[in-house]
Amino acid sequence: MENPQPVTTERIFYAYLKVARVAESTKDISLAKIAEELGVSRQAIYKNHFQNIEELTQSLHYYVDNKPYQQLKCFAFHDKNHSFKELLNFFCRKRHSFPL
Repeated sequence: MENPQPVTTERIFYAYLKVARVAESTKDISLAKIAEELGVSRQAIYKNHFQNIEELTQSLHYYVDNKPYQQLKCFAFHDKNHSFKELLNFFCRKRHSFPL
């Protein structure tokens, strides 16, 4: 059952979203199903990443909210004299690099 790829937080997030996409209700989403999607044991997620679905969900929300903010902060830090057009171009270029 063990997958040779390392279990990263980002891989767990993507597996969570795959499981959630086919789940009929939130009760159908579990660490066991996410682990199965990843090809690892539930303990690999539980011991090293998340204790439960609520913790995983909260972390995913933070990740989704924070990643664009960090990219924008980096963009603004490099040159504070950007025009509005440059800012729009930044978001157009970055929209495909956002995690979700």
